[in-house]
Amino acid sequence: MSDETIIIGGGPAGSAAAIKLAKQGMPVRLLERKLRPHHKVCGEFISYEAAQYLDELGLDLAALGAEPIRHARFYNGESELIFNLPFTAWSLSRCKLDSALLEQAASAGAKVELGTTVRHLSRAGDEWALFTRNRSSTGQTGTELSANTVFLANGKHELRGWKRRTHASRQPSHHNVIGLKMHFSPSALQQVAWPGTVEIHLFKGGYAGLEPIEKGGINLSF
Repeated sequence: MSDETIIIGGGPAGSAAAIKLAKQGMPVRLLERKLRPHHKVCGEFISYEAAQYLDELGLDLAALGAEPIRHARFYNGESELIFNLPFTAWSLSRCKLDSALLEQAASAGAKVELGTTVRHLSRAGDEWALFTRNRSSTGQTGTELSANTVFLANGKHELRGWKRRTHASRQPSHHNVIGLKMHFSPSALQQVAWPGTVEIHLFKGGYAGLEPIEKGGINLSF
């Protein structure tokens, strides 16, 4: 019987679980379908509480180049509210954050396998059976794995053989949403407007956020 724990998904949740378990000396394998971390739609704002969790996982946000956020501006088209945050938050691109967490998981002792997609998950007696497809520069191969415990950290992606639970009160209208993100390289003059500041622009049906990220960039997200 396998004593290995398999985590499906290499985002923050999956990597955090892998780090915690590996530090306890447990055999852990993390499977991520992408070959490398990539940019994702995300506001990229790290709250004070989230920063504490990341510190516990061994991440040094300042060393990663994260921008400290100490001020906030809110606009609604007619008025504005500007204030200092009662704490220091941070801003770091998801690509950079995901990469750092995966590296930390590997350093903690977890087996991190990139380019591995779980095609099917099922219960096999006292174990979990997984069929995976592995992508590499030489092509694709299929592998069967078994695990004592499986963590599903696959986010929005469906997993064949394992139907996602849905809340009975969820209405279809809740899915009529969209998120967008773009990174900009502002001029020196524009950079002056956003030192350590997150901006929130409110409008009917949503909001837009602006904040500095590492290497002098700006994140605009809706």
